[in-house]
Amino acid sequence: MSKSSKQTRYSDQELEEFKTLLEGNLEKSTLDYESLVEQIRELGEKKDSEKSDMFDNSAAQTETEMLQRMAHRTQKHVQNLQNALSRIRNKTYGVCFKTGELIDKKRLRAVPTTTQSFTAKTAPPPKPVIKEKPAAGSKKKNN
Repeated sequence: MSKSSKQTRYSDQELEEFKTLLEGNLEKSTLDYESLVEQIRELGEKKDSEKSDMFDNSAAQTETEMLQRMAHRTQKHVQNLQNALSRIRNKTYGVCFKTGELIDKKRLRAVPTTTQSFTAKTAPPPKPVIKEKPAAGSKKKNN
């Protein structure tokens, strides 16, 4: 590729490297999710089988809620990893959806599920367009 032409996507070899990284993360995250679900199930069974005081029930409920939040975040991460693998299959992985430019490899290695370049992610949101309404009782000027 010449210096004058701009790279619009990562090469198949580069995508394969990212695929390996993503698949490793997906395997670990899936195991983490399954472990959290099992812990939640065990807490539920323990709560059902034991008669305990209000303090114990409250602590168990708090722990269950924390595990559910963790499981939800992990499940969302698993979905994001699966989406990233889909983008690899489509050969769109690593292309910023806002700018259309390639996302830096360092950023992709740090946050492999990202869909935005650092510039797009940190750019201030666009200012809303506010149309001024004519004041009540004012007349439109006819030219």
